[in-house]
Amino acid sequence: MAAGQTFDYHTDRVNFHVDLNEFLLALVLIQDETLRTLPVGLAFFQGKYTANIPLLAAGALIVALPTVVVYVLFQRFFIRGMLGGAVKG
Repeated sequence: MAAGQTFDYHTDRVNFHVDLNEFLLALVLIQDETLRTLPVGLAFFQGKYTANIPLLAAGALIVALPTVVVYVLFQRFFIRGMLGGAVKG
């Protein structure tokens, strides 16, 4: 593995742990149903031994849809911002 790939692997691993810890903290500490985050609410669609897959897929789509809509609406600004720092001079 090259040095850059090793850094990317460790960065991704740390990001995964941060996201997992955030999910678990919200799952354990938030007792009020109205204050739960969307991923934690989505986790409650599963039973102990069963999962209603169509309901879970529909919930995942509803959770992801606002992010996709915002990206599509502001895509040119995201691209311009990412490429603005890449141009030399």
